[in-house]
Amino acid sequence: AVVRPDPSGAVRLWLAPLEDGEATALDIDLELSVDAHGPRWAPDGAQLALSAPHPADGRPAIWVVTIATSLARVLVEHDARDTEPIWSPDGEWIAFLSERHGRTSASVVRSDGLSGPIQVSHGERGCNDHSLTWSRDSKRLAFARQVVDGEKRGDHVWTVEIATGAVKQVTTR
Repeated sequence: AVVRPDPSGAVRLWLAPLEDGEATALDIDLELSVDAHGPRWAPDGAQLALSAPHPADGRPAIWVVTIATSLARVLVEHDARDTEPIWSPDGEWIAFLSERHGRTSASVVRSDGLSGPIQVSHGERGCNDHSLTWSRDSKRLAFARQVVDGEKRGDHVWTVEIATGAVKQVTTR
C-alpha cells in the first residue's frame, strides 16, 4: 500500500498485489497527503493505519481503513498532531507519535479504537521521540529519543512495557 498522486494529481491510496499485477486505487472518503512513512498493514491484512488530515482542522491524525469496505475512521480524537502509526504484531495495539506541549512522544491505543490513547513516553521538552518498533510478543515498544545536552546531540534507545508502563533506557553515552 502506498499513498501517491494519480495521473490527475489527486492523492490516493494505492494497493498492489504481492505477485504480478497493477496497483489499483482504493476509493475512500478521506483527504490524503503524501506521508514519507506511508500506510501500515494490520497483521491480518484486513486494515491499514495511516496518518491523514483531521477533518476538523487539518492537523495530522491516525486513521484506520478497512480494506473490504473502504471505510476510514479516525482512531484517536484529541488535540495533538499524530503521525507514524505502527501495528503491534498481535494486532491489538497501534503505536504512534504524538506532538503536543512542545515535544513528540510515543503513545499507544487499542486498535479497535474503543479506548483512549495512552502516552507511554515522557521526556523533557526538546527531547523528541521517534522510530517506534514493537517487540515480537507485542509486550514492549522501543523508541529512540533525541537528546540535546549542551553541545552534545544524539539518540538513545528506550523501551516501555505496555502492561505496566515501566520505561527503561537501553543505551547510554
